[in-house]
Amino acid sequence: MSSKYIHIMYPEKFVRDYIEFIHEEFNPDEHEFYFVHMEHYKKFPEAIPPLSHVHQVNSVKMWLKLLVALYASKRNFFHSINKPLLTGLACLPFIAKKSHWVAWGADIHYYKTHRGNLVYELHELLRKYCIRRFAGFYSGQVSDYASIKSIYNFSGTYYCNFAYPTNTKWERFVITPDSVEKQQFKVMVGHAGVKEVQHHAVFKDLTPWVANHKISQVWAPLSYGHKGYINEVVSQGKHLLGDTFQPLFDFMSFEDYVEWLKNNIDVLFVYGNSSKGYGNILLAFALGKTIVMQHDAAYKKGLESFGFCVKDAQEFSKNPCLNTSSEQQSNIDALYNNFSRKKLISLWRESFQ
Repeated sequence: MSSKYIHIMYPEKFVRDYIEFIHEEFNPDEHEFYFVHMEHYKKFPEAIPPLSHVHQVNSVKMWLKLLVALYASKRNFFHSINKPLLTGLACLPFIAKKSHWVAWGADIHYYKTHRGNLVYELHELLRKYCIRRFAGFYSGQVSDYASIKSIYNFSGTYYCNFAYPTNTKWERFVITPDSVEKQQFKVMVGHAGVKEVQHHAVFKDLTPWVANHKISQVWAPLSYGHKGYINEVVSQGKHLLGDTFQPLFDFMSFEDYVEWLKNNIDVLFVYGNSSKGYGNILLAFALGKTIVMQHDAAYKKGLESFGFCVKDAQEFSKNPCLNTSSEQQSNIDALYNNFSRKKLISLWRESFQ
């Protein structure tokens, strides 16, 4: 007998937590998980837990089993559609009408990241075909929904759902609000060596503050991303910021990263509208850090709609100041109201009825 809910994904570092979350909080007999694009398995072997309802699609027999499961299910969930096999499956007429797209960070802006590449262009045609036929779309950011309506003519149901329990890890590290005045700030730019972070734009904005000795260190996490772009970031950082620039190449365990962030960063700069690094932003709020974004960023407006206090980059440049204790408390309240594990259970329960 087929399960009610079929989840299709590929190996990534945060999907194991999601599978275990579903097994812990819902009826595991109603869910099956199928992994495609197994070339990612070597990079993230820990992503696939040894559970009976978890399958690796690596043979003709398994592909047939997946197709039958998709046909017989009540609802299908495509966790990301930035890989050709995922998109191809989603295009099948008998699948698309009852399928839902759970967006990952790279999904929304995929259409503009590989322009000029023939393989990309063909893949993007498939994406356009299936996205406008999807029954539902899942993202924690309303701006993502606005984007796919505009770009892909999506007309299905929007679920404001932050999807993954990795976005609730902040609950273990909430600080007691305590505003501290500082003469100098330590800054972090983005979360990885990817173009969506817009490192160069941030570095240019930080240059006068470094010259005025308002900023003592500028950290840039670069433990993963595109090698060529990472080299550009390092070159630009050293050129514009000098010894203040601190590239961070070492990958840390989550607990070590939390401790490092807690003790070494005052302000996190997040430019652009990509939802990559979402969990990092939530963690920063829990630790009482100040978040700075461009004033016209849809991402900023989305966070503010949840009740978060986000600094405007232009205003911050005129009057750089850290969050007060009341602003820190407002951010913590917004976290509990919108991004707790309890809230995540409630959001998914609506989809499994």
